[in-house]
Amino acid sequence: PWFPCFFSLQKTGEDNLPAVSEENQKRQADVLEQWARSFLIWAKQIAQSHHQGEQLFRLQSLLKALDSPHGQRQYGEKLGELVIESNQSAKAEHQDRLDSFKNRLADQGTKGHGVLGLAHELFTLL
Repeated sequence: PWFPCFFSLQKTGEDNLPAVSEENQKRQADVLEQWARSFLIWAKQIAQSHHQGEQLFRLQSLLKALDSPHGQRQYGEKLGELVIESNQSAKAEHQDRLDSFKNRLADQGTKGHGVLGLAHELFTLL
């Protein structure tokens, strides 16, 4: 339900949304992926400098996922699989599921377009 809020499948000009296949969108996705990889490497280095190791993120699994070939990535269903959080209630755990984020994206409507709009809305939700 969130996809049509940010992309069109083909550029028709009627909806003013970028097509997923546009080169500009592919470049933006590549830049965002490289930024995410750099951020995770930085976070891993910070975590490794602490004597107790990972305290906030499950960085090993995140970096392992990023290093997998693009079509073979294993995506986590729950945010709790990535962020170390103690005493999370069942309700909070349910809201941190991937489907919940997708539904909340759809409920927000179109505030941005394309990859950058999607990234901005995800950041806002998190």
